[in-house]
Formats: sequence, structure tokens, C-alpha cells
Amino acid sequence: MTQNSIELINVTKEYSIGTDQKKVALDNVSLAINQGEFVAIIGMNGSGKSTVARLINGLAMPTGGKVMVNGLDTRDTSLLVAIRRNVGMVFQNPDNQIISTIVEEDIAFGPENLGLPHSEVRARAEWAMKVLDIEHLRLHAPHLLSGGQKQRVAIASALALRPTYLVLDEPTSMLDSAGKKELIQTLVKLNREFGITIILISHHMEDVIHANRIIVLNNGQIFLEGTPDDIFNTPEKINPIGFHTPDIIQLTRNLTKRGHRLQNNLYTVETLVEALCQL
Repeated sequence: MTQNSIELINVTKEYSIGTDQKKVALDNVSLAINQGEFVAIIGMNGSGKSTVARLINGLAMPTGGKVMVNGLDTRDTSLLVAIRRNVGMVFQNPDNQIISTIVEEDIAFGPENLGLPHSEVRARAEWAMKVLDIEHLRLHAPHLLSGGQKQRVAIASALALRPTYLVLDEPTSMLDSAGKKELIQTLVKLNREFGITIILISHHMEDVIHANRIIVLNNGQIFLEGTPDDIFNTPEKINPIGFHTPDIIQLTRNLTKRGHRLQNNLYTVETLVEALCQL
């Protein structure tokens, strides 16, 4: 057991759905996420992926097994404050996270609640706004922003707490294609430039092409695990559970079949165009 990782150890999670009925959301799942990784957890509705997010942050407790965050057991309620300082959460609908009427006040809210000095609160808020490129929105009312801008505010609010891990549960579901692209680019930047561990939960294959590792859940269990190449190159496995290879990767495959010598990891239009221009 390491001090620099999140670990689910033989975790089972059941929910009561009636007087004598229970639904098994996770069934004896074990996985580890190390600091510095960009991990994507994907699955269709009901696969258990959102339950993983809630377990990691201590918002839900395992029915069996245990969840460890940097060596801290989420079942110990006295440790939950420390755990949640380590694990920032961004939910599907940013409106559920934004609580202030001014953007910079919303971002400063978390650090203020930690009892930090005013100078530290301001420094953290300024840093988070700069990283998310929303300094120009500091005095705006959050409810008047676009979906993508609201999601950036929600991420900045989480970042101001300086978490080690950032968990995002279906963050692109309410965004248009341009907003999705901007958000994923932001997550890549946070991971590569600032070393923040990203745990992205989604049911869209296009969201996870930049992850270092993809974990595929199905019916509460780990169905597949590997790099994007590993997952995308097994359509015979992912198609039956509702997933399809992203369009850009399918296009690359079709071009390769026609005789163009292209590398495997061309995950964006820009990288594909560059590779074609070099042929």
C-alpha cells in the first residue's frame, strides 16, 4: 500500500432499492491510480463509474473492501477532511457546484473555508483563474456564462484547494463539441504542466483519447484496462458493450488499409493532418 496513490481494494458497493432488494454497483473491484497519471474510467450507464468517483472522495462508503487515498482509509470519518483536500471533485452539472454570484468569490470560497490567510486565499484564486484562463471573467456572474465557462469555473474552484487528484464525473456531457475540446485540452495541461493527477469519468470514447490509461467498467466490474491503443484496437471487445472506436481513429485505420503508412497514436485531426502532410 503506497502513500502516493488511490487504491480500491476488493471494493463492493451495494445500494438498497427496496425493502429487501439491493443493487450491486461495484463487485469486488481492485485498482490503483498513482500520482501524476491521467486515468480515464469509462462505462455505459449503470456500469459503476460514478460510484467509483463518490467512493474516492468519501461521498460514499464501500459495502465491502476499502478505499485508500494516500494511505488514508475513507471509512475513517475523522480523515474525510484530509481526504477531500487531496481529492478535488468536478461534477457533471457545474451549476450544482457554483454557489457565489461572482466568479472570483466562488473560486475563493474553498480556500476561505480552510481558514487560510487572506493573502493565501487571493493567491490561490489568482493562480486557479490564470491556469484556467478565466481571469477576464473574474467579476462576471457565473449563471450568465456558457456551459464551457461554467465548467472552467468549477474546475478552478476545485484547483484553488490545491488537490493532488482531480476527479471529473462526466464533465463534458453538457458541452458542445468546441467546449468538450477546450475542456480536454485543459485537463491535459493540468496533468502535463502542473502534475495534477486526472481521473476522468465518461461514457464518451472521444473524451479519453489523451489518457495514459483507460479502465473500462461493465456491470460493476473491470472489463478491460490498458493504454488508449490497447483499448481502441480491440473493437471486437468494446463494441458488444456499447463502445465504438473514435471517428478519427477509425479514419486513420481506413487510410492505413488503403496503403498510407501512418502511426497508431494519431488521436486528433491536427496530428492526422500533420502526419498526412509528411507523407
